Formats: sequence, C-alpha cells, structure tokens
Amino acid sequence: EAINVLSEGLSKGFRKSLLYARRAQVYMELKNYKLALSDLNNAIAGDNRNAELLKDRAKINYLSENYKQSLDDYNRAISLSPSDLNLYLHRALAKNKNGLYPEAIQDMNFYLDLFPKNDSAWYYCGLINFEHENYMDALNCFNKSLILNTSDPRYFAARGNTYLNTRTYKYAWKDFAMSLDIDPGNPEVYLNKGIASINLGDNSDACFCFQMAKKFGSPKADNFLDKYCK
Repeated sequence: EAINVLSEGLSKGFRKSLLYARRAQVYMELKNYKLALSDLNNAIAGDNRNAELLKDRAKINYLSENYKQSLDDYNRAISLSPSDLNLYLHRALAKNKNGLYPEAIQDMNFYLDLFPKNDSAWYYCGLINFEHENYMDALNCFNKSLILNTSDPRYFAARGNTYLNTRTYKYAWKDFAMSLDIDPGNPEVYLNKGIASINLGDNSDACFCFQMAKKFGSPKADNFLDKYCK
C-alpha cells in the first residue's frame, strides 16, 4: 500500500526526490535491494548533498556486496556530515571489505574510543580481526561484547569460532553451547560445536550436533556425518 501511494505521488510529480527516498525505505524493509538502490539513485540525483540518502545507499550497496560503491558513499556522507559518528562504524566495515584492514581498524578505534559500551561495535571489530586471523585481538573484542551483553547468540558463536581456530576446543564447545541455548536453531553453530566435540573426543555429542546441523539446513553436515557417524 505504501509503495502504491508513493508511486502515485511520483506519477503526479510531487517532490520527487523525497518520494523516491521514502519508497526506497519501503523496498529496504522488503529486502528488495535492487529497487531500493534504483530509487535512491533517483533521490540522490535530485539531492546530492543529502548525507542521509548517501548513508542509505551505502548500506544497500554493502548488503548487495558492492563494497567499493558502499565505501565511496560512506566517504561522501562523512564529508557532508562528519558529526554523524555512526558513519565511521559502518565505513570501517566497508573499508575492511575493500581490503583496507589498517584503515578499518582506525575507524573502529575512533568509534570505540567514543562509545566503549557499544557491544555490537566490539562484535564488528572482532569480526574484522577474525577475518584477518588476528585471533587474540578478536577474542579481546568478543570478550568485551559479552561483558556488555550476554543475550546475543552471535557473540558466543563468534568467540566460539575464534577459540576453534586457536584449537581451544573446550572453550569453543562451551561458547557454542551458550549460543545454542539462546538460538537453538542455528545450523552453523551446531556444525562447529560438533567439530569441537570431535576434537575433544566426544563422538556421540559430535554426531548429535551434525544431525541437528543437517536438520536445520547445513549443506556441510552430510560430509561430517559420513566421516564420523557411520
């Protein structure tokens, strides 16, 4: 209904830039990123110094894996609105996807110095470090996320993955178990918990985890079931 109303307004020529921006937001809610991006391009064509529009387009480009365009938009948005500090957090993620790891960490550190109690920012900082195999720095970030918030299953899962990669299997198993207590339907976490169990010598628990991973849709579960559970 919202799309129909906005489309009607556009057909009548009412404040096109604003209406394109509003319709883009509706498409974003529907996860139709292609149409959202098209509308934002039209909105920005009529209002190219609007940092909010650039931020929205940067987000869509990031979600669509258009990382270079995302970073370009975040840079433009920051040049227009440098006091919008959340932009630095999101630019850090875009920088990382463009292979700019030191610059990404620089933006993250700038943001976290100002907002040290933002648990999700610590989580994203941990993910960046994890991607670059800086596991000790990643653990430090995930620990801080969990000090601030123990209700998000992603934080336990991410720290568990880090422990798994450092072969600290007992701690990895505990974190995966905690994550599944909060979100019991995550196939990837079940799979990784099974891998931790294999390395701890608990074949029975591993097979249970692999079976649950398969049940919830993991494409890798069958390989582990064939290898360890026949």
